Order: sequence, then C-alpha cells, then structure tokens
Amino acid sequence: MLLSKIKDENGEDPFEETLGNFKKEKGAKTDLTADDLAELIKRYKAIYVKYGHEFPQDPKKQVMASAEAVFRSWNNERAIFTRKLEGIPDNLGTAVNIQEMVFGNRTPRSATGVYFTRDKVSCIKHDILDGTVLFQTQGEDVVAGIRNALPLEALRDHEDKAFHAIYDELKATGEKLEHKCRDMQDTEFTIEEVNGVPTLYFLQIRDGKRSAKAESVIAYNLVKEGILTKEEAICKVNPERFEGLLFPQIEPKTARPPRRSPRVPLLPPVLPVVKSASRRTKHLCDLG
Repeated sequence: MLLSKIKDENGEDPFEETLGNFKKEKGAKTDLTADDLAELIKRYKAIYVKYGHEFPQDPKKQVMASAEAVFRSWNNERAIFTRKLEGIPDNLGTAVNIQEMVFGNRTPRSATGVYFTRDKVSCIKHDILDGTVLFQTQGEDVVAGIRNALPLEALRDHEDKAFHAIYDELKATGEKLEHKCRDMQDTEFTIEEVNGVPTLYFLQIRDGKRSAKAESVIAYNLVKEGILTKEEAICKVNPERFEGLLFPQIEPKTARPPRRSPRVPLLPPVLPVVKSASRRTKHLCDLG
C-alpha cells in the first residue's frame, strides 16, 4: 500500500477495512481466489475515486509514485521520532531500491522467511540456524498472523533434498555477510522454484536488533572471531543501553512467569516476523 496515503475522518485506513470486510464476506480466513482478488481491486480503485484520486495504470508511474511515497515517509511523525531517539541526522535522507519481484507462493517448492545470523536474544552463534520459513506463501501472510511459521530446520530436514542445499546456502551466506558487514545480520529471503529448482534470493539485510546484554556479547564475540578490533567493538556498544546492565536484575530462572489470560493463548517469548513481498536480488553486496 505504498501508494496509499488515504485516511478517513477517523484516521483509519479504508483499504485495510475494505480487505477485512471482503474476507468476511467471502468467508476466507487466508487465501483469496483470483476472481476474488479481481473484485477486490475494483473496490480499491473505487476508494481512490471516492477521495478524488485516480489510480495510475502505467506501471512506470506506479513505481515512481511508490518511490516518492518512501521519500515522503522520511518526514512523517514516526520517522522523525525514531531519528531523534537514535541520534540520526534529519538531513541524512533515505534511499529507494527498485527490484524485480520473486514469488514465495509460486509453487509448493517455493517459500519465504527470515534468518538471523546469530541468536537474536543472546547473539550467540549456534549450529542450528535462527529464523523461520513458510512454504508457498508471501511474507504478508506471517505479518497478518494467519499462518504459523516453521523453524529453519524445516529446510534442513525436508524430504526434498533441494531444500537441504538451501539451508546450507543460508548458513554460508550468513557467514559472508557478517564478515562483510561486520555485524550480526537480520535477513529476509524468498525461495522461488526456477526451472524446476528451488532458488534462494536474499531480499534485504540489516544489522540485527538485539538486547542491551546481547549487544555486549556480540561485540566481544566479533573480536574473538577476528571480525572487529577491540576499539571497533567498543564503538558497537551503546553507552546508554549498557548503563542499564549495571542495575540489579532478576535472574531469568527466578523471574515470575507472566499471568496467562484464560482467553488468550500464551505466545512464545520471541516470534520472528517475515515482512513485505519478495523482490529479486541474488546478492545485496559484494561478498567476495
């Protein structure tokens, strides 16, 4: 919905409201049929007309309008607050990458997922890869909470041996990314079956978010592994976050478990989320 900046008088997104009502009307909890989607698109276009807009039919204009929407987002309230919180200059600006789509829902041998090069809680590197994968889906299905993601071992243990190679490629590329980017990486990937072969595409990489304690752990380990110098590792640790570690803390094994609501099932402590639709890029940087 990058093209959508329409909000109703209550500040709600009419597109999300329309989608929710449409799914209820069709009795669809997950997937909509091709005919359903065609009907939904007509309703979306009607929303643009209602608010005095005309949805562009030229694909080039759609791409440019989407890029412009990203540039405008630099000055929205949330972005300004985040920059202030993280100490990011307002004049730095943002960028847009335009990439060809890949489809994790093309065939049963396609998939989408996220992969963290280290444990996202402790930041310790384990033999078992940290992340999740869903077969024959796009990332939005996880964001919407309508599908249950599987651990990455589902690739390693899959009856189709082609996915074993994908698992190994994830691990090997993660190692290269850490050495190239010199930090733990949070990645998004899609597997699309191309000419009968499941093929891995990395969509996006970023420095992985971590707890204050894990921040110190990963800095220490990157020095130990020869990726960072001691001076560089110190700069990786946020002094304000580190200060919180100096206060008394409750040991995890003695911490009181959260009260469980009788109506809401207890969620896992960490639930990785796969974001956005897939875009085609085999390598995001020169991995050497």
